[in-house]
Amino acid sequence: AMMYATTPHMFGVGLETERFEALRRQVKRPLYGCDCYAYGLCASGFGADLVVEADLGIYDYMALVPVVINAGGCMSDWRGQPLTLQSHEVSKGRVVAAATPELWEAAVKVLSTPSRWKSCEPSWPS
Repeated sequence: AMMYATTPHMFGVGLETERFEALRRQVKRPLYGCDCYAYGLCASGFGADLVVEADLGIYDYMALVPVVINAGGCMSDWRGQPLTLQSHEVSKGRVVAAATPELWEAAVKVLSTPSRWKSCEPSWPS
């Protein structure tokens, strides 16, 4: 898989860096830059299979969630939980987007503990 992140320096020392590096070792090629354009590539199926980022503000990713999901991809926090206005404090700006549910599941498994991830189906609060 081709994986994008804005920069490898966006991941905090410790847990974030360890999990990102674990995933980076499993992809065909890690690529950097693109910012929100990488999510468009992921949604369109051209050139980006995964986007993994951390330390994002809600304004950096919230408008991208319906684009990726409605294109058939998956987008969540690193624990596999939906990205909502209410969940930002919990997700801490850690975002993963994938072109396919299968790739999303594999990425979330690396980024989180297996007992915490569920499915890529969005479950919006009532």
